[in-house]
Amino acid sequence: MSRKIKLTTTACLVIAFLLYFLSSLNAEAQEKPFAQPYIELGTTVIHSENSVGGAGLKFNDRWDVHIGLMGEGETRQHGYQEQKFFYSFSRVVNPGWRFLGGEIKTRIGVAYTPDFQLVGERNYRLGLIFHYEIFDIEYFHYSSAGINDVNRGVDGFLVRAWLH
Repeated sequence: MSRKIKLTTTACLVIAFLLYFLSSLNAEAQEKPFAQPYIELGTTVIHSENSVGGAGLKFNDRWDVHIGLMGEGETRQHGYQEQKFFYSFSRVVNPGWRFLGGEIKTRIGVAYTPDFQLVGERNYRLGLIFHYEIFDIEYFHYSSAGINDVNRGVDGFLVRAWLH
């Protein structure tokens, strides 16, 4: 038994919309790469003054996977911090705001910071990003929001260079 498909005006419009939508996704995907690598350098402020560096990949202009290295040095109230690696996974949000010729973006994520003097091992990662075409300036904050006993927070500024 064969079934006939009847193409109504609504069905034709739905198909046309889906084709247009899929082609626009493809065009957008061609404009921006799926994964954008970066490197970054900065310093912590407020509770310490240690150098910070890192590298990562940003996927679909939204998701960020990061590995960082905090340099050794003194912290305020919590002694000496040895050089330590840390890791994070976060979501970058672009609300469409502009400031001083760049876009303002925000970050929220999770971080694993083993053996940090100022925070515990599991933390939130927050950020306020000023994005320009080839670089970012970010204020960052790592904190457990009171989950860990030690929770002074790690704050800092960094400059991120996009590797196109």
